[in-house]
Amino acid sequence: MKILIITAELASSLVKAASLKSHHDVGVHVVETPIAAFLTPKRIIRELQKIPEQELQSVDMIITPGLIRKDVSPVYEEMGIPTYKGSTDASDLDIVLEMVDKLDLS
Repeated sequence: MKILIITAELASSLVKAASLKSHHDVGVHVVETPIAAFLTPKRIIRELQKIPEQELQSVDMIITPGLIRKDVSPVYEEMGIPTYKGSTDASDLDIVLEMVDKLDLS
């Protein structure tokens, strides 16, 4: 499964470290903003639209920061890729990635 994780600058090193531990094919997109919780679905959509379509076609799932206040379903509706909020703490992301096949994400 190919997973794309969206994060911001301050959490990027933790997110990248977690992605390297995963048995999944995990990509990390770092948005040029310091705090991931300040991202919105609209901003995430704009960021995803910067990624070449060929790269996005192979993505099976997008994981956004867990502390985003708004519903991330607009990302799925716009991009056509299932999108879920991740853990509220970036240091727990490796656990989420380990269990992503077993969890019923919403």
